Amino acid sequence: MSGLSDIGRTHLSAIERGERKPTLETLYRIRHALGLPMSPIVIEIEIEKEIRKNGWNG
Repeated sequence: MSGLSDIGRTHLSAIERGERKPTLETLYRIRHALGLPMSPIVIEIEIEKEIRKNGWNG
């Protein structure tokens, strides 16, 4: 997928392992390579941040 998203394999691998946080541009490229809309990705990030912020274990 790194070739489709025009992101280096090392960079993509670091994102996958949680060692790097992707920029919005990088997320856009990844979602484009996967054929996904951007909004569900952003919503998922917002939910995750709220869970961490509020300590929800749901």
